[in-house]
Amino acid sequence: MKRIEAEIHEQATSSVHAPVIQALQTMRGVAEVTATTLVAEIGQFSRFSSPRQLMSYVGLVPKEYSSGASRWQGSITKIGNAHIRHVLVESAWAYRHHPSLKGQIRVRQEGQDPEAQRIAWKAQHRLAVSCEISAFPRSQAEI
Repeated sequence: MKRIEAEIHEQATSSVHAPVIQALQTMRGVAEVTATTLVAEIGQFSRFSSPRQLMSYVGLVPKEYSSGASRWQGSITKIGNAHIRHVLVESAWAYRHHPSLKGQIRVRQEGQDPEAQRIAWKAQHRLAVSCEISAFPRSQAEI
């Protein structure tokens, strides 16, 4: 296991993909193994013209049923790369906490591209607020 972890660390720090792996690690919930997994499974992120296309490849888009003028969206399709989907869902659990830059995330962001840091901070705020909103119970008026 130590040999595998050493190889993952080597790829994350000195391979051709190291800049992308390092940039991904600025995101909360994405450490070395997760970032390396994403790069290994996805390859070139530039092959997707939009985030929507990437999420469709992973299977994190809603099912859609439509007939005539009516349209209904269901749960996620789960069609796509199940390994990437699992890794992303596990990483998303880190966003249930309030936005902050401390501990390992601060260390991972040191020396990284300011644009990657800005995107990571924006994601923390956007996703943490989404978690807070969905955590509130519905009021009696909405039921």
